[in-house]
Amino acid sequence: MREASADNSATLLVGDSTVDLQTGRNAGVRICLARYGFGFADIAAGALVGDEVLVDSPLEILDAVLR
Repeated sequence: MREASADNSATLLVGDSTVDLQTGRNAGVRICLARYGFGFADIAAGALVGDEVLVDSPLEILDAVLR
């Protein structure tokens, strides 16, 4: 983000794990989680607060980026 001169509101973290979710939270950025990723099954339901974008295919990530 620093190298790209991007602020938090212009950044989207895409991942599939608890580590990715926490990294996005710590960075204060928007979060997109891939339900089809190997790590998604390990994310506790209580860890999701509703501000995350959940996708079921790589193509849906594009929609998340454009939001």
